[in-house]
Amino acid sequence: MPISLEVKDKDLPEAARKTIEIVRKYNRLNYTAIGSDSSAFVEEMLKIDPEIATIIGTMDAIKMIFGFFTGLLPFMRLDRDLAALPYMTKDYIKMKYEERRQATTFGKKFFYTYYIYQVQLFNILGNPVLEHLQKRGIYTSYWVLNQEGEVHHLARTCKVQSIMTDRPSAIKPYLAQ
Repeated sequence: MPISLEVKDKDLPEAARKTIEIVRKYNRLNYTAIGSDSSAFVEEMLKIDPEIATIIGTMDAIKMIFGFFTGLLPFMRLDRDLAALPYMTKDYIKMKYEERRQATTFGKKFFYTYYIYQVQLFNILGNPVLEHLQKRGIYTSYWVLNQEGEVHHLARTCKVQSIMTDRPSAIKPYLAQ
């Protein structure tokens, strides 16, 4: 069974080393992708072990989506194995709007506004990107879908290869497919 791990302790170099040690110890190298929202942290993990499968980080995903909208994506270097991308669910939109509201600088408010609208637009127009990534050998996944209606909509309209959920009961009807 494939597994993706997001290392949250990105400030601790020891976290990267220990995570990779555990993956190797249990012989999961061919079945596990490791990532973090920090691209620099993912690069550090690759220095420790260049054979590990890695996940596109937040800033790389934003650059990739920007590359799609500007037509530059086919020319961009993508050195990751899994694109775990956000899906703008109602809950996620509320959370991001709250983060934007609490932002203390104009730059942060602008970033959250740009992020929210860019990801929403990508969710609507993203199938060509998903297909492009898959042709380049990058596995695609959306996170986090927790409402059955959102999962149902995605299953009917999207070419993503997998989803992540906190509520497996929401995807139960799709497990048999």
